[in-house]
Amino acid sequence: MPTQKKIVAGALASAVLLWIGGTYGLEALEMGIPKAQATTDLNQVFTSMTGILAVVVTAVNLIGFIVFPILEVLLNPRFFLELHGANEVVIHQIWQVSREIMNIIFAFMLVIGACLTVVTAKKDIISRFAIKFVLGVILVNFSWFFPRVILDVGHVLAATIYKLPDLVSTTCRYYDINGIIQTPCKYPYDFRFFDKAAAIASAAGGPASLGYECPLETVCYRVQALANNTNTAPGILSGLIFNHGKLPDLAKVQNFNDGGTPATNPLDQISFFLMFILNTVFLIALSVALTLALVAMMVAFIIRIPILWLTMAFMPFMFLGYVVGDLMGNFNTMKIFKKFVAAAFLPAIVAIPFTVGFIVLNAIAFSAPVGSAIILADSQGRFLPGIDNLWIVLWQITTILIIWKGFFMALSIDSMYEEATKGIRSMGANLGSFVTHLPLNIPFIPGAKEGGKQTYMSAGQAMTAAGGLSNLSRQGRLLEGDAVKNMLTGGRSGGVEAAEQNIRNSGEVYDRIKAAAGGRGDMQKVAEEMRKLSGSLSGLSPEKQAEALQRALKNTGISLNPAQIQELTNALHPGGDGSGRGRAGSGNTPPAGGAGRPPAASP
Repeated sequence: MPTQKKIVAGALASAVLLWIGGTYGLEALEMGIPKAQATTDLNQVFTSMTGILAVVVTAVNLIGFIVFPILEVLLNPRFFLELHGANEVVIHQIWQVSREIMNIIFAFMLVIGACLTVVTAKKDIISRFAIKFVLGVILVNFSWFFPRVILDVGHVLAATIYKLPDLVSTTCRYYDINGIIQTPCKYPYDFRFFDKAAAIASAAGGPASLGYECPLETVCYRVQALANNTNTAPGILSGLIFNHGKLPDLAKVQNFNDGGTPATNPLDQISFFLMFILNTVFLIALSVALTLALVAMMVAFIIRIPILWLTMAFMPFMFLGYVVGDLMGNFNTMKIFKKFVAAAFLPAIVAIPFTVGFIVLNAIAFSAPVGSAIILADSQGRFLPGIDNLWIVLWQITTILIIWKGFFMALSIDSMYEEATKGIRSMGANLGSFVTHLPLNIPFIPGAKEGGKQTYMSAGQAMTAAGGLSNLSRQGRLLEGDAVKNMLTGGRSGGVEAAEQNIRNSGEVYDRIKAAAGGRGDMQKVAEEMRKLSGSLSGLSPEKQAEALQRALKNTGISLNPAQIQELTNALHPGGDGSGRGRAGSGNTPPAGGAGRPPAASP
């Protein structure tokens, strides 16, 4: 976490950078073009970035649309009952074999228990296991009946929870593309993907002539009005994801130019570019959160099906764990029953946050803001299609959190579901981090001109430059023009000069290098600290690194003698320890300028 000192230092450094550019002009700095900077025209950068982000948005939403109809089926309590009915004969046959095996095991246990009682002349075995044994022998023959009762109870409970909107008379509403409240909500069905969707999207009269809507060229579907007081899993899922979550609208990238003439002024281009990047990143973040939650939900409910089948087929073995208890250790077969109960009630547990969230959102999100939140109702600009104020943004984010947090909280019913979806949650975190840092790599901040062409610096480079200015300020060298120029450009004069600035700007590492070099002359410690540095330093040969260090120490009163330079060079070689066993000038590390130049000569 950034400390207050770092935040203040960074802010002051940024202010100085802006003052230099505003007072003398960016061109007055005579900035060279570092490797990472671009001479591409900003319009071309904008076009390329638009294409990349459009691909990401399209891919994420396409996955969401594919998963949505599958999930509607999986969440329906009737689905497993009908699927199980088609396969019940096979499962029942496996159960019969399991029951016979378990009866044989009970017979052996009875004989073994009788023998132990006779041999040891102790009755504690009978008193400890007799009641459980008798119950196990009886109940094992009913282990096909009671799982079906439990499964029916779970499905009835889920269906009852989904009826809550009907009991409180909930009317589903949503904001359309223009931010106007519409009712009733839409219920999508009859999905078409890829080639069939493309044929519908390219129809002569448009998709509407065929009764379809096509948010993407690869996705089309029909819609009908979602009945008020909906009381089914597909209806509530549609209301949350399709209407409140605005899944179709998340596939649309905002046009901030409104079809006007493209901006040619660099400042106007930057303004449009920043709005586009921030809006699209927000769009992608919502899309990723919604889609990954749908994917995780689908994975969990698909896993539920074989778990139910396996536990029902091998339910007789549960009574072995019931009788023996903890003596079985990690192989306690009572876990079969626990896994079955968790799978049976998973739809009901998932239904709770979805149903309650659906009711609350329809009751609050479309009402006038309360007095303390009236400021959020004023139009602050178009955040997303159909969302032009912070009040709607608040409930849009709340919808995503209900789906995301509510579902993953429901998965805590059993560790198996948590483990199965852990990778998806990690993917969401990693993808979110990637999307968040993506704008930092886009060169859009104007720099100096090179060869008559405008150069641009990314936000990440600007942040690095601000950090470098902070280090220069701490060293009292902020007013040294050459130092500022070299720090901003990365060292146009060559790798050694850039490495010198890299060392000078390394903060605490630079302090430790000076302490090690100026005290006992510990070159091993100096080499250890220099290996922590990045940037141009890591691309230089050990000889060039030693030269860069000498230049960095020039004004500190610390100088290295030839023996120390040789020791440092040897220590900087891979495997070198400063004792002379490392060979200077081995050429293992290419010098600045590229791998095509010959290795540095030995001193």
